[in-house]
Amino acid sequence: MAQKRQIEAGEFFYRFFVKRTSSFHANLYKAGITASEADVHKARVDLKKVFALFSFFEMLGPENFQQKKFSAVFKKIFTEGGKMRENQVNIAAMEQYLSRYPGVSLFIKYLKVEQKKSTKGFINSVVQFDEAKLKEIRKQIKKVCREIKSDEIIGRSEEYIRKRAKNIQGVSSQISDPENVHAIRKELKKMGAIVSLLHQVNPGEYLQTLMTLITKTETYIGEWHDRIIQIDSFDRFLKSADKIDELSAYQLKELKAIIVDETNRNLVLLMPFVDEVVKMVEEWSDHP
Repeated sequence: MAQKRQIEAGEFFYRFFVKRTSSFHANLYKAGITASEADVHKARVDLKKVFALFSFFEMLGPENFQQKKFSAVFKKIFTEGGKMRENQVNIAAMEQYLSRYPGVSLFIKYLKVEQKKSTKGFINSVVQFDEAKLKEIRKQIKKVCREIKSDEIIGRSEEYIRKRAKNIQGVSSQISDPENVHAIRKELKKMGAIVSLLHQVNPGEYLQTLMTLITKTETYIGEWHDRIIQIDSFDRFLKSADKIDELSAYQLKELKAIIVDETNRNLVLLMPFVDEVVKMVEEWSDHP
């Protein structure tokens, strides 16, 4: 019986890229038809992993690798899909408060108008998506992956993950600024994608534990981020609305205050998980 050929790390990374972009492609056109929150979310999750891979290969420094140029192909879809999903999440969240705060109905009406605009923008971005550029990117990624040696790609993966942890540590003491927390979330997503790949190439209990912790921390920050989006939407609505009756305005401001308080408390609770991720990466060399 012939021995099964071991897949090179570079080849594995390439197959990951193909799988993610194929999934993105399928979810993208499905979302363009259904306008479903789940389908839009799946397409954006795929893209975040693709962006992480772009970032990783830029660090490796292969000749003529153009992260910005590659990412730009997906930028409009990613942005418009984000707007659409934010409105969907906001509407679902606000509908839960209707029985206690009837004044929220005005805010939901505003969100549904915004949702129509964002859906139109997303569908237009799907129509304008250049599939030929995606095929060209795949060819270039294939070339990069097959030119990198397995030992190098595994060693540089650890370097990449450590760099992400260092970036997180640099802003984790300044969480009063939501932009810094959002930056932590982006670094975790990049880190998580490469940790997952590295674990599949070179499996071990330590990487599995780290991957689980990153996923849990990402989820907590994602929930925090959804509430930040709700607060921002409240502010835009209250500033733009021509007429809001006194009772509705009072209820909206009261609800916003409750959400702000919950968001601040959740941020304090999730930061220890962020710190634990950084600590695990720093101790990596002690756990082969």
